[in-house]
Amino acid sequence: MKHGRGIAALLLLSLLFAPTAFAQFEIEVKSVETAAFPEITADVVVRQNGVILRDRDSSDFVLREDGFLQSPLHLTHPMPTQSFSLAILIGVGSTMSSGDIGFAAGVASRLVDRMDGIVDEGAVITYDHNIITRQAMTHIKPLLNNALGSVAPTGGGNYIWEGGYKALNYVLGNATHPSRTLIIFSNGKGDGGANDVQQVINLAKTNNVKVHCFGVGAVGNDQDMRLLCQETGGTYYSSADLLVQELIDELNGTPEASQLTYVSDNLCRDGEDRSLFVQVKRNNDSTGTTFTAALAADPSGDITVDLAPDTSTLVSGGTAGVALLLTPAVTDQRLYNTTIPMTFDTSLIQIEAVETEGQLAGGMSAAFAMTESGAEITLTGAVKIDGGGALLNMILRGGIVQTNTSARME
Repeated sequence: MKHGRGIAALLLLSLLFAPTAFAQFEIEVKSVETAAFPEITADVVVRQNGVILRDRDSSDFVLREDGFLQSPLHLTHPMPTQSFSLAILIGVGSTMSSGDIGFAAGVASRLVDRMDGIVDEGAVITYDHNIITRQAMTHIKPLLNNALGSVAPTGGGNYIWEGGYKALNYVLGNATHPSRTLIIFSNGKGDGGANDVQQVINLAKTNNVKVHCFGVGAVGNDQDMRLLCQETGGTYYSSADLLVQELIDELNGTPEASQLTYVSDNLCRDGEDRSLFVQVKRNNDSTGTTFTAALAADPSGDITVDLAPDTSTLVSGGTAGVALLLTPAVTDQRLYNTTIPMTFDTSLIQIEAVETEGQLAGGMSAAFAMTESGAEITLTGAVKIDGGGALLNMILRGGIVQTNTSARME
């Protein structure tokens, strides 16, 4: 329903997500798509400690449009869009403890678990003073996990950059897919080898391959690994959860956002923006954010709404309640903040109060102001008009007259 003047509604998208103890939750709204109106889709990203959560379903969400509950909701999580090749390089020399190596192999196994097991492929390579391919490129995940499970410290040398150079060359010569990368698990300590970090950087940049690094106890020894990532467009990780998500999402082309879709029950194409409130709960806690956007739907013109005061008899000097009757051309639509001008002979009729409770405008606030030609009634808020009838009730006082007199109010 077309609302009155002076209203500048915004599309307000607020999402709430419930954190557990010590969990830092963030919510980002990437966009709101309304071009397929009345279907509306919100692209939402929910994170915990920086990691995207994709374990929600539509039953976890509540969505209100302009204060009115919308259902059903449909939540769709993004899918991979491409296959990838991944080489995993783990240091096993004297500076890497068994705990460090076990941790690195465990994180690498989580990367393998996110492969599709059909086309995605990976390889496992280790370095000490020798560079050994433990498992050649394969899509068979059990083979990769078996290779990672057998990785153990050797007490040998720590030829990190020879390992990086040869592992990168292995990617270039054996990767099947254009989406390819090398991830290095190391403490950053080196004690020899035929190559240096600049040679690895040059090889990666020449062939447009990003190299990522995970620092395993690398405090104070991570400068070269960070430089390698920076120069090749890779990322230096210290969070296993972020590595597993971000690296594989990038490789397999998984978009960040999930899509929360519903069909609006407000079919009016008035071209106005809409206000959405979206809530996602876990237990009893929540957090929120806002997003504003315009309604991308071609206006289809105003909807006809007939307003007319009910007929009534007033006693001179007395008061009576008179309904302002509404007949909408389309029902189940919204009435927003609006001003209704009334024209009448102010010597014969005065408005003393306006009431909305129990009427179609119930829930909206009402005020009035007398004018030279009648009055203006102002409604504030929003309601859904589910049919015709009394929009509001006016308390009218009759003027002083000597005989029965007809007064027109419109």
